[in-house]
Amino acid sequence: MSDMYLEPPHLLTAIYSHEPEMTTFQRVCEVVAGLECSLQDLVEVAPRCQQFELLSDLGGARKLRSPGLRNVRELIAGRHVGLRAVRVAYSHRDLGKVLVEYQWKKGAERHPISVSMAADVLGIPEILWSDRDRDSALAIGTWTREIFQRMISECEPHYGMIAVEKTLPTPSGLKAFDAPLSTEFFVSESLLRGRPSTVSRLEKLFADGDVKHLPNGLLLSGWAPFNPRRRSLGDPDEGARRLTSLLRDAV
Repeated sequence: MSDMYLEPPHLLTAIYSHEPEMTTFQRVCEVVAGLECSLQDLVEVAPRCQQFELLSDLGGARKLRSPGLRNVRELIAGRHVGLRAVRVAYSHRDLGKVLVEYQWKKGAERHPISVSMAADVLGIPEILWSDRDRDSALAIGTWTREIFQRMISECEPHYGMIAVEKTLPTPSGLKAFDAPLSTEFFVSESLLRGRPSTVSRLEKLFADGDVKHLPNGLLLSGWAPFNPRRRSLGDPDEGARRLTSLLRDAV
């Protein structure tokens, strides 16, 4: 699938929803198209009813196609009888290739859906950034946060995450997750309802970063490129560990 290749490391903006996967996939594609991304004649398809955990599990059943933009749109919309799109390519004038794709799931749960791209300077330790790198990081971070907020608004996810080389776990995966999440996280109001102490602890945990109350949940940021205050947590690794611990009890 070389034409879908992204230069590593990867920056993933992912959401988990209880809506049908194909519905979430379509809505995320609409969000991407609305933020200066041009749909490309490049789509990976798989049998509509075939279940899988990782895309790689599909093996030879996953096919790369260039069927024309009209047919790509039909696949995104779920109007093909026997196939579904599992990865679609877009292009952004400044940021390059952007993919909408299915992420790993466990068992019968739904797949998280992600917007994936090359992390560029966000994959380099911040201490090594030049002034130009910092400007680039802020530009990528600002665009990615906008994508994230629109995904949150349009797709009504239960939770979501922006991360470099970290996939968003499903609920059962989160409960058993050993590795910490990213500090860039959204938690829906439905998960926080009846948990005022959790909300207070999250607000306190991210006080040195950014906390935004949205109509449908709480948007947390602990890294300066991804928030308007340009503030980072003093110890982001510890912040991520504590966030993970708090959320295990909520999902």
